[in-house]
Amino acid sequence: MAIHALWHAQLLPLALRHRNENVAVIVSRHRDGERGGAAALRELARAASEGHPLSITTDGPRGPARQCKPGVIQAASITGLPIVPCAAAPVRTWIFRGWDDFLMPKPGTVVYIAYGQPIEIPPQVSREAFPEWQRRVTRALDEATRACTEAAGGTGGSADR
Repeated sequence: MAIHALWHAQLLPLALRHRNENVAVIVSRHRDGERGGAAALRELARAASEGHPLSITTDGPRGPARQCKPGVIQAASITGLPIVPCAAAPVRTWIFRGWDDFLMPKPGTVVYIAYGQPIEIPPQVSREAFPEWQRRVTRALDEATRACTEAAGGTGGSADR
């Protein structure tokens, strides 16, 4: 069991890939996406204790895009689960321009998916250490995204192909 970490833009292809795995995810209850974090972490910890794999969009729900926020670090520290970087790149996609350039794979396209090496976060990691762990997760997600993008032939999914 692990915490799947992903970029918000790649949520749809990865959700489709893991749709039958009973994965627990954080969904914000508030428009601003900033409140309710403690309650969400408690719910994730409960779901993990019940045997559910977890998934977190590390840059969501409002960005900035492709910058890991502290929530995934805190969740890993609390649950003891490793963070597994996950990425996806459709060969043909619609890109919804916005803060994250959300990807929607076109019907029938091939979607490349990559998983990075698990990242073990120490239990009860100090707040001072969070930025370094966030940089590590960001680098790992960027590497997985780069691998998918290259396999897909370019930009992580082209709206023109």
